Amino acid sequence: MHIAELTDDYLQHSGRYIRIYPGGHNEAPAIFKKDNTYWMITSGCTGWDPNAARMFSASSIWGPWKQHPNPCRGENSEKTFGGQSTFVLELPENRFIFMADVWKPKSLMYSGHIWLPIQFDEKGVPFIEWTDKQVLPTNPVRQSEWKQVWSDEFNTDGLPDTTVWSYDNGFARNEEAQWYQKGNAYCKDGKLIIEVRKEEGRKNPWYEAGSNDWRKKREFIEYTSSCITTAGKKEFLYGRFEIRAKIPVSGGAWPAIWTLGSGMDWPRVAKSTSWNIIASKAYRIFWQMPPGELTGSGMRNGRAKQFLSLISRTKIRRGRISFTSGVWIGMKRPLKSIWMMNC
Repeated sequence: MHIAELTDDYLQHSGRYIRIYPGGHNEAPAIFKKDNTYWMITSGCTGWDPNAARMFSASSIWGPWKQHPNPCRGENSEKTFGGQSTFVLELPENRFIFMADVWKPKSLMYSGHIWLPIQFDEKGVPFIEWTDKQVLPTNPVRQSEWKQVWSDEFNTDGLPDTTVWSYDNGFARNEEAQWYQKGNAYCKDGKLIIEVRKEEGRKNPWYEAGSNDWRKKREFIEYTSSCITTAGKKEFLYGRFEIRAKIPVSGGAWPAIWTLGSGMDWPRVAKSTSWNIIASKAYRIFWQMPPGELTGSGMRNGRAKQFLSLISRTKIRRGRISFTSGVWIGMKRPLKSIWMMNC
C-alpha cells in the first residue's frame, strides 16, 4: 500500500511517496487522526470474503507506521463483523464512527453497511465492539428551524416547469439502452411521471454506418425515457431535500435522483445520489469524494471540500417507497443541479 503526495492542484503526483508494509496485501484503508496520532484500519485482500481487520499508527502521515493487533473485539471480530473498512467519520468531541461495507457477492442488491463507534483503551489505542444501538446522534436541528426555499409540487398538468427543469436528449451516458426525450416526463394530477417506453422500428437519427461511437452505431432506438435536470436554473449550497416518490422495483429499472457540484462537470466533482434503485431495494446515499481522489473513470476530483457521508437503507413495502430525504453538509461548491431520471 502506498501513500503519495499530490500537487497543489490535486491533478498530479508530486513524486513523494511511501510504502506501508510492502507485501502485506492491505486494501480498503480508513484513516483518522486523534490528538497527535494517525490511525489506519485496513483489510486483507481476500476478494469478496471478509477477513480480520488490521490497524496501523504513526505520528506523521509519512510514517514510520507501526502495526497493531486487530482492533475488532468480540464475536465475529475475526471477520470484521462481516464487513470491510471503508471510512472513519469524525464527530464532535473527539468521537469517531467506523464504517464498513458488507458485501453479498451472490446478491449484491442485499449488500449493506456497518457503523460502529470507535472506543479507546487506557493507552489510547482504538478498538471496535459490536453494538445494536444507534451510534449517531439525532439531528440537532429541529424541524421548526428549517426554512423552505424552493419546492415543486408538479401541480400543473403537462410538461414540468421550464424555468426550473431542462431535458437530456438522445443517448446520453454509460452506453445505456434508452434514448432520452422530453415527452416521457410529464405532470398529471399533482405528480411528475417519468415513463420508460419500448419502441418498435424507430430509427436512430444519429446513426452512422461503421461508426465506433456507441451513440451513432445503433441503427434503432429500442427504448425511450426522460432525464430532467435543474442545471443552470437551480443551485443549492446547504440544506435538505424531501422527496415523495413511487418507483418501479422490477429488474432492469434503475431510476435515480442525483445532485452534481457546480463549476465543473462530473466526474471531476463528486456526485451525490439522493436515491438509486437497484432491482427491489431502495438506497438513500450521500457520499464523499476527497479532493484529488481518483473517480471511477480515472479522473481526479476537483477542489470540492469533503462533506458528510451518510448511507442508509430504506425498506420498500408493497412494492413502493413513499418518502425519502437527506442532508448535505459542508460542501465548498454549491450543488449545480438536481437530476431525475429513469433508466
